[in-house]
Amino acid sequence: MKLLIQKFNNKILASTSSRLIGIFLSIVLSIGPNLLFSNHNDSLKGIEGIIDLKGEGFSDGTTRNLDGQWEFYWNEFITPEEFSKTRNQDNKQYIEVPGTWDNTNQELLNITASGFATYRLQIINPGKEKKLAIKLPLIGTACIIYVNGNEIGRIGNPGEDDTSTLPRYDRSIIDFINSSDNIELILHISNFHHRVGGIWNQIEIGLEDVIRGKVDKRINMGIFISGCIFILGLYHLSLFMLGRLYISPLYFSIFCMIITIRGFVTGSMPIHDYVNLSWEFLAKIEYLTYYLGFPTFIVLIRSLFSNEVKQKFVIFVISVSALFSMMVLITPARIYSYSMIYYQIFSFGASLHLLWFLILAVKEKRDSSWIFLQGAAILFLCMINDILDNDQIINTMQIFPFGVVYLIMSQSVIISKRFLKLLHTVEHQKDELKYHRQDLETRVKERTALLEDANRKLQEISLRDGLTKVANRRMFDQYLETECKRMRRTKGPISLLMCDIDYFKQYNDTYGHQKGDECLIKVANKLHSSTQRVSDIVGRYGGEEFGVILPNTPKIGAVILANKLRTDISELKIPHELSNVSEYISISIGVATINPVSENAPELLIKKSDGALYDAKWKGRNRVVFDNKETDAES
Repeated sequence: MKLLIQKFNNKILASTSSRLIGIFLSIVLSIGPNLLFSNHNDSLKGIEGIIDLKGEGFSDGTTRNLDGQWEFYWNEFITPEEFSKTRNQDNKQYIEVPGTWDNTNQELLNITASGFATYRLQIINPGKEKKLAIKLPLIGTACIIYVNGNEIGRIGNPGEDDTSTLPRYDRSIIDFINSSDNIELILHISNFHHRVGGIWNQIEIGLEDVIRGKVDKRINMGIFISGCIFILGLYHLSLFMLGRLYISPLYFSIFCMIITIRGFVTGSMPIHDYVNLSWEFLAKIEYLTYYLGFPTFIVLIRSLFSNEVKQKFVIFVISVSALFSMMVLITPARIYSYSMIYYQIFSFGASLHLLWFLILAVKEKRDSSWIFLQGAAILFLCMINDILDNDQIINTMQIFPFGVVYLIMSQSVIISKRFLKLLHTVEHQKDELKYHRQDLETRVKERTALLEDANRKLQEISLRDGLTKVANRRMFDQYLETECKRMRRTKGPISLLMCDIDYFKQYNDTYGHQKGDECLIKVANKLHSSTQRVSDIVGRYGGEEFGVILPNTPKIGAVILANKLRTDISELKIPHELSNVSEYISISIGVATINPVSENAPELLIKKSDGALYDAKWKGRNRVVFDNKETDAES
């Protein structure tokens, strides 16, 4: 019942979140454009350098876009004084504003991408308003503006060559007092740093407070959108840092940060009023945020739908984007700006490919694929709009940030669903854990006793030789080290007997390994039963070799016991036809005794007894030999 209630609550929460996001998006997408398009421009087209406002003026709060044909004088900076004089008009042409000049302008003669020119527009019948303002857009790439013969502002410093031209990446609002019946606008524009020059966007004119009000609204909306993107980017980054359950929040946070940076550089926000950055640097940021943001978005979708979005496609997009980014980093804008159109074509094709992957994900009913497809499709349409608007194919507005916000909210829905699913899984696991814990406590008590018993048996097995059941090498070494330390404290002697079965290899070859094993067992049992004290221990040192540790035993006692052991083994009368010393199994014993005074006493005692055993074998076997060599570890 509890699980059913949890599922119901999760559905309600998911539905509520979706509705709240829908409401938010409706507000942004409906109010946002209204804020940006308030005081809608009643645009009158210029014809052959003249716009007739017909006395309507700007008192109704509207602004005018100065679109249409402007007079255009290529490779000339004509001053207002020269226009007031009668001059040769042979060089006069007309150019569409907004518009650009480059090598592709078919309607203009002898035009190249790099150069300078004079723009001129006459506004007749502007009305009676005196305090007006002009909003200048991005200019390619420097300009001076004159109104009625007076210089009222400049963006950068236009010149007649690249050394005298100082480009600037800025938008300006310039106010002036109109004291005449007509308004003459003259712009000196030069471009030696970009693939296209000219007036890239619309120039607006109107009452000063109206123009500034419109710009403030655009700035506020830009800050709001960028702030939302930045905060949600931090939110996704915190989700990744806290849980690290999915990699997609990290990619999404990086994407949000890139879009935020791009918004501050290319949007309406007045970053140029607070930070003095060069035109070249800002241009690189504009291009890099595009060339890096797109592959980041591709990687994000790959992390969400790895089955549909192929890795080869992602690697291809990253590789191409990296090449374009390197071009931006190592070349000036007049070179890398030509790459934009090619990357736009590439990103358009890759986006179509990506939408196909998302459609496949929806077809396969991947989790939240339909939600993400909607967001990606809207973002794709917004991207197309901005590309066409930047290339002046259409005249709309930059709506890519709105598409990003929509996609971000879609991603938030996906992540919320995943976390709700995880929450449900955790709650279910908690209930199962509580159920199993009660049973586990009882089983633990029962099995603890079994484990303790098994541990004792394992410990005993680990210290006993599997065949002979006497101490194994591990127990032998531990016991020898312990007793040497004890004898060192009590200043008592310790003896070691190293016993080796004579000609045991021949015994194995003659009687077989099974008989050999039986022989080892009998010898081990006899050695063990022949030792009298509890402190004496018999261990299998290796193969057919046994050791007997005799704590607190002097030389005489050790030799006596060694001879007794040799005799006892002979009395077993185990037949050995190939032995050269007896018709029965016999042993050779090396005896050593020391009074431990150093840390290496165990190694020394083994070395001495092993040397004595070697002497016993060398002297003919089936005998006891005592090591008489003096060392620093003996008293």
